[in-house]
Amino acid sequence: MEIFKLPFYLRTVSDRFNLSKSTAREYIYKILDLLIEKRNLFIKWPNEEGAHETSHYFERRNGFPDIIGYIGGSHIPISKPSLNQDSYVNRKEYHSLILQGVCDYRRKFIHVSCGWPGRVFRKSDLGDIINHPEFNYNEHLIGDSAYPLTPYLITPYRDNGHLTNIQKYFNRKLSSNRIRIEHAFGLLKGRFRCLQH
Repeated sequence: MEIFKLPFYLRTVSDRFNLSKSTAREYIYKILDLLIEKRNLFIKWPNEEGAHETSHYFERRNGFPDIIGYIGGSHIPISKPSLNQDSYVNRKEYHSLILQGVCDYRRKFIHVSCGWPGRVFRKSDLGDIINHPEFNYNEHLIGDSAYPLTPYLITPYRDNGHLTNIQKYFNRKLSSNRIRIEHAFGLLKGRFRCLQH
């Protein structure tokens, strides 16, 4: 599984644990393989009880009914790829992949997608989950203005300079809730610092 070039991490891990770089590489890849193998034990869409718990939290906290999660994206810096380099340059002018995540009110990821440059939403399997016959169409996600407004995804009003006070209030309330996905990404990058560089 050759996902990342790891010279910096190999050096850090091999120095910290007094290992050769080849042994450090072997252990890093074993751990990555194990994390990928076990991901579905920890990152999973909520069952009916979990969705109800999250929905109840939202409604009790601020009156938004039937919210089961927050969706957002975070740029993961990468080395310049050998193919299609321009596709991976983001708006801040560095190469990256976008990690898209959905988390619940506890900041626990319930869905992640990664691996493409640009907009991940249309390429992810999140649409398959939402279009599944068992999905409850009374349930919604909260996203920012980068996402499309859909029957299952609530986004802020587009600020064209003519928003009413009620629309501005709605946007503030939505934003104050959506911050949890930013916190979830911050916790993830704090735990796995290689996602920052």
